[in-house]
Amino acid sequence: MHFIWFTREPDLIIELEDEEDQQMYGFLVSAACLRVSSRFFDRMLDPQNGFKPLPQTNLNGNPITVLRLHEDSIAALGWMLNIIHFQLDSIPREMSRENIFAVAILCDKYLWQRAIGLWAEKWVVALLPSEENTNSRTNGIDYPTEPWKEDVSKEGCEEWLFLAQAFPNIDNYTSYHRKVFNTLVEEIVGNMEPFNDASRMLKSSKAGQRVVLPVMFERVPQPTFTKIKETRDEYFSRAISEMTDLLLEIEILKRQFDEKKGDNVQRDCQGDTGCYEATLAYSMGSSHQTGWDLEGTYCPSCIRKQVCLWVVWERVEKLREIWRYHASTQGVQRDKNRNSATWPKTNEPHTLIGNVTSKLGNLWNS
Repeated sequence: MHFIWFTREPDLIIELEDEEDQQMYGFLVSAACLRVSSRFFDRMLDPQNGFKPLPQTNLNGNPITVLRLHEDSIAALGWMLNIIHFQLDSIPREMSRENIFAVAILCDKYLWQRAIGLWAEKWVVALLPSEENTNSRTNGIDYPTEPWKEDVSKEGCEEWLFLAQAFPNIDNYTSYHRKVFNTLVEEIVGNMEPFNDASRMLKSSKAGQRVVLPVMFERVPQPTFTKIKETRDEYFSRAISEMTDLLLEIEILKRQFDEKKGDNVQRDCQGDTGCYEATLAYSMGSSHQTGWDLEGTYCPSCIRKQVCLWVVWERVEKLREIWRYHASTQGVQRDKNRNSATWPKTNEPHTLIGNVTSKLGNLWNS
């Protein structure tokens, strides 16, 4: 066993195995320092806690209590013990996000937030990207950049959400936490399941060069995970509702002014294997548009599973443009078709509205 001393007169050995090199470490510490620094250890080391007494061993001929920990970071535990034993020369002045995340896990697990609050703020604030615009120079030309957008475009940005829970009192963090939260709401693809990792499609991706990164939900606190999921569901419902309204209004305008219909959309959803629902466009009676269209490819349920939110909102904006185009021609078409147009252009006036309303129940419940 490799011993590390944090006090001259230890009365407790914390044993922890490094899983990488399978080396056992013994941290020689003061039980009093642990109890003062953490409610977790205060309860665990209280002789009157009602638990089974901790085992003891001999160190240099003297009895000493042994506390065995599991699956913790050797380095992070060492930094924490240096802080609570006032070994200031052994405390790092700066940390990478990976190391801060390891410390945050211990703080959340052992309730050490108050003990290292000032150090945590120093480390985290130093890593927070600027939320102000800066200029970058390329080929002699200055371009405005937003450093925070570059940071959230990196793999692992969800770790910031865990840091916000582990260190809730850090100044200047709330605003950036909200930016990370909103980014994940917009970029996550697929159903959010607590024990499954997912992916996200970067909104900053260039056209034709979609960048997809993994998202590790195990690094997102459960309350935050639930809030992201609920927010996505709400926004998807709004977007699909607006797509439905726009598709219906566009189809009515087309038929009202006797515009030639295009090819029918694909009836079956191209989403999950085994999905035989009608696509959103088909359920609205809408004709197929040129190119790949969400409403002509997926049913409302599969839109939520197959596409990220910002792509859906881009399609909503495109449908708004299509609607504005058809609406702007209304005056010209009205005079042209005054004597011949009927509304809707069909032998059975109830067909369009009936087709739409008969399927709205499934649409809203998806």
